[in-house]
Amino acid sequence: PDVTAVVAALVAHGERVLVCAPSFTTDCLETLEELGLRLVAEARAAGGEVRVLPCLNAAPRWVEAAAGLVRRAAAGPYSMR
Repeated sequence: PDVTAVVAALVAHGERVLVCAPSFTTDCLETLEELGLRLVAEARAAGGEVRVLPCLNAAPRWVEAAAGLVRRAAAGPYSMR
């Protein structure tokens, strides 16, 4: 469903909303502008509260986990090693 419709419905019922974009590993225009600015402003205008979690970006634990995934994939059955 469209996040704006879901958030609008929750705000209309007095819910505070926390939004995250788990399919994005880094913030981009969509997460920063559409969610972080526009969605938050629309919720405030409707008398609600929305917070948007930042994406993982360059968080050390995420970088370590991603590097581990790459290393395991590189060592897989089709590795050049």
